[in-house]
Amino acid sequence: MNHPVSIDLHTHWLPPAYNVAMAKLGHGSSRGDPDSPTSNLDKRIQWMDTHGVQMHVLTLSGGMPWQWVPSDVGETLARIVNDASVEAHLAHPDRFMGAVELPIQDPNRSLKELNRMAGKPGICAVHLPNSYEGKDYIFEPQYEELLARCEKLGYPLLFHPLDGAINCYSPERLGDKVSDT
Repeated sequence: MNHPVSIDLHTHWLPPAYNVAMAKLGHGSSRGDPDSPTSNLDKRIQWMDTHGVQMHVLTLSGGMPWQWVPSDVGETLARIVNDASVEAHLAHPDRFMGAVELPIQDPNRSLKELNRMAGKPGICAVHLPNSYEGKDYIFEPQYEELLARCEKLGYPLLFHPLDGAINCYSPERLGDKVSDT
């Protein structure tokens, strides 16, 4: 079957090292099967070839841990995922790019991790939750420096909601921000 070639910017993945770290934190049961395309790059490439997808930009799913881990643990987890993204790109440069994951509950740690990843091979964007704990953090002054750095680097922001109803946008949550126009 002949499929159009595409680039998928919304691809959930769970690198094996991240799965191990999450299991150590007691969250192993919610992690993906190590032989599924979610964690296994060879299986992902097979799936991509079957579906006519040339490239994936690798990002975590809505299960990002930023709202429930302490910021130092979040920093470690972000490093694990980000380093795995670079490794995936180096192993398959025509198939995988990565979006920087940030321990977003701490703007200083996030900026530190963004700067560490800036210019690394295969990094092409920043992956952020649209909110965490129901907080629209991107409008808070302490995130201005981080967002300005993303802009200076030319990295687009890929937003994804975190799991949990508190993080989903609804008319009740948006209140007067919703307009009929």
